[in-house]
Amino acid sequence: MRVLIAGAGALGSVFGGFLRRAGLDVTLLGRTEHLAAVADRGLTIDGIWGTHRVTGFAVATEPGALHGPFDAILVPVKSFDTEPLARIVAPLLAADGVAISLIDGAGVPAVYTDRLAALLWAKVFYNAALNPLGALLGVHYGALPESVHSRALMDDVMDEAFEVARAECVVLPWANAAAYRDEFYGRLVPATYDHRSSMLQDLERGRRTEIDAINGAVWRRGAEHGIKTPVNATLTRLIHAVEATHDR
Repeated sequence: MRVLIAGAGALGSVFGGFLRRAGLDVTLLGRTEHLAAVADRGLTIDGIWGTHRVTGFAVATEPGALHGPFDAILVPVKSFDTEPLARIVAPLLAADGVAISLIDGAGVPAVYTDRLAALLWAKVFYNAALNPLGALLGVHYGALPESVHSRALMDDVMDEAFEVARAECVVLPWANAAAYRDEFYGRLVPATYDHRSSMLQDLERGRRTEIDAINGAVWRRGAEHGIKTPVNATLTRLIHAVEATHDR
């Protein structure tokens, strides 16, 4: 099977590395500096699934350098880049090409679910609370609950998001936002205590963030249901204000 990782950043490199390690023919499309290092020294993956060094990739830094067809194409890029990149690489997919499950071949633990909407909203609760505040304050996740002020803001973010999810008739595994917060502060934040949000890293590098797909989505969907989400709206505006300074 020939697989194209269209966007070999951190996430794409992990999946591409495990797929290559499983014996698949993997091509990485990504940034020049990163792929030059991969071509020269291979790719090292270090984390919760152990340490692995993988070699033998084909690499490309421009779509025009790719040679299809590919049996599968993964597009693990940020939300605002997904559609444009998918349009570019779509002609490279084989006529009988498939969208593969990341369970098969990659060795990444996963489970089947028929409650995808609930899981997506759970991700929103987590990211909407942590990402923008961590980015604006320049701190890791664990520092946020330690301040009564940032903790209160995170509580408000989750309350608003929970109300919007309920309005969309999503069946959630928590009875209310307070029940989710017990898990959030008791298990999720401690497990990622030292993490610095990708949004913080984007701002530090002068890049566009995914705020519109996180807090902005809560704000937008809330408006569609007549629900006010002032904290999510304010955080969205603040992140955009910081982004705007990069263009000056």
